[in-house]
Amino acid sequence: MDHAEEAETSKASYAEYIREAFGNAYRLSDANWNKLRSGTFYNPWQHRSEIAGSKLMMFHAKDDPNVPYERTSTRLFAELTGAKLKSLSRGGHISTDYVVRRYWVQIKKFFERPDHAQCRLDASWPPE
Repeated sequence: MDHAEEAETSKASYAEYIREAFGNAYRLSDANWNKLRSGTFYNPWQHRSEIAGSKLMMFHAKDDPNVPYERTSTRLFAELTGAKLKSLSRGGHISTDYVVRRYWVQIKKFFERPDHAQCRLDASWPPE
């Protein structure tokens, strides 16, 4: 386990912790978890020249202990692909639920751009 994983659990393996914490949401064997962690399963960085960045909006907190902002290629990936990056000064390892509720207006505008006609969303989202 890396330092961030060790800080999150006292379990012998991070995969064991994830399975206990999230039940059947993550049904990965230790071998497949390691494959996912290593970036050999799928790593968007390896496909950055193929990604239509104009259709990608990313959120990343600078104080994320699990995916350290300064040690990752988030900013460079956004620059190279043309993706929209919303860097948050804090928030830790933010959840999708938090991002959608907090930044819905920006997300909705992003999807309503003319080049996102196929991505139209129900304007009533998110639910109250």
